[in-house]
Amino acid sequence: MSCIIDPDWSNTKSLISEVIEKRLLTLHDFNSPYDLMFGDIEFKFPDDVLFPCIPVNVSGSVIFPKTSAGLTKCYASAPELYLAVKLGAKVKANRVYSASMKIMSDGSPSRCLYKVCEQFVRDRNLAKTKWWNKSFEQSFLKVSINSVYGKTAQNIKPKPSWNATRAEMEDIGWSRLTSPVHACLTTSGVRAILNAAMNQLSNLGYKCYSVTTDGFISNAPLDILNSLDLYGFSKYFREARMRLTNSSDMWEEKHTNTSFLNISTRGNISQDLANQEKKAGVCAHNGFRPFFIDNDENEVVMEINGALDRYVTMTAVATRTGRICSPDKRFTGFRKLSYHGINLEKRRDFIPEHAVRNLRMDYDIKRKPLESSFEQVFFTIKGITEQVTVKGEQKYITVPDIQNCEWVNFDSVPYNSVAEYEAYRRVYDGMDCLRTKSDWNKFWLKIHALSSQDTHSRHIKDVSWTTLISCVMGHRLGFWNIPALSDASKKVEEKIAWVNKLNTSNKKFTISTWKNCRRPDRASQMIDEADCRELLERMINDSSAI
Repeated sequence: MSCIIDPDWSNTKSLISEVIEKRLLTLHDFNSPYDLMFGDIEFKFPDDVLFPCIPVNVSGSVIFPKTSAGLTKCYASAPELYLAVKLGAKVKANRVYSASMKIMSDGSPSRCLYKVCEQFVRDRNLAKTKWWNKSFEQSFLKVSINSVYGKTAQNIKPKPSWNATRAEMEDIGWSRLTSPVHACLTTSGVRAILNAAMNQLSNLGYKCYSVTTDGFISNAPLDILNSLDLYGFSKYFREARMRLTNSSDMWEEKHTNTSFLNISTRGNISQDLANQEKKAGVCAHNGFRPFFIDNDENEVVMEINGALDRYVTMTAVATRTGRICSPDKRFTGFRKLSYHGINLEKRRDFIPEHAVRNLRMDYDIKRKPLESSFEQVFFTIKGITEQVTVKGEQKYITVPDIQNCEWVNFDSVPYNSVAEYEAYRRVYDGMDCLRTKSDWNKFWLKIHALSSQDTHSRHIKDVSWTTLISCVMGHRLGFWNIPALSDASKKVEEKIAWVNKLNTSNKKFTISTWKNCRRPDRASQMIDEADCRELLERMINDSSAI
């Protein structure tokens, strides 16, 4: 957040400093990776780029394909555009806007979030010194500084909330800090840095096994990571770190593993525990809540991230034949707790209910598994002895080795297009389990049965529905104007009723659909204008209005 320069909102006439249209972007278009640049683009990365950096939202999943082929609209901002050009991608600007930055009296660019972050960081460090690293005070300040980003992003994507006074759902609304510019650049800046690191590490021969929103698991030593220039990002990020903390350190070694079970993006388990020489291994459960029943059928209370926790999780995942069961607790929601007046009979007490979640623990298919790299392996989960709590008493439990656990190791590459991802995803969704070589052989048989058309064309289950929402989405996002939908004198409910008169699909166009059609991240679901032209012209020329 401290890297982001503020737009100059004081003069809206000169706010847009440049509009780039219908040409390829070059490095000459950028002053820095954090320029105020946003727009609609097309892209194609070279085949040797292992980690493309322009994100595409496909049905709620973010992937990084090699090309934008098949997408009607694709949006990106400066950090990702800058990195894409540095990686050798051909990035065509359909329409990209650059905004003027606000300049302070001393000639420096304005960064309104910097001072806020600086204060929180210094206060948190003071709290750690005065109390301890896990104290309430430092935890409160950690949540506070993280909430700054949340408030800048509040309601950029419409989010309903329950209003207890009115007993109805309503939009949560923008905060006083809501700023799509700051929210977008905060996210894209971190994504670009991670992609830059992964590309440079892979070029140096190192592996990146799993990546999340703010870090990754790699076999690269920390000094190698610190030496990377990140295609120019390191300079800007380290300068911000220096302003905030008087230290330019930007990487922290969180875990150290000699080995680990890589399950999915949020699932990585190592049996390595902390000792004097190293930090504990990674322990990310992917939503699984480990449970253990002893020989007397008593549920054992174990240490979170302890040896038995890791053993149970690894055993459940490495021996599964389908989804795995995980105990869960569900609490009475605020909506049911807050009913009053004429709805009083709907009110419920606050009661935790026991439930079971069936979790899929397969590779999440966001990158294309490389068939030629598949290697069947067998490993042993080491047995352990650990002190646990059984019926309130402390006891030691010993569990044996689990031998000959079958797994499959493989490399991954980016998808060539969204269509290819969707084809792989359809096969993936039809599989019960993807753990053993036999499981993956079935997967590859189905992949090989796909035709070239399947992997090069978008799969549309309901053509009528997709055509309808593409027309409305294009209007809501400003690509064209449908008079009946831009009539300010009409209520949204009337507009929705009019849309449903033209709806030949079995699905119903609702208020939620209307709101979703305004979300830029859904634009990738649109079909080409030419493919919906017939319905679009009917909607534009409908003289009956609403």
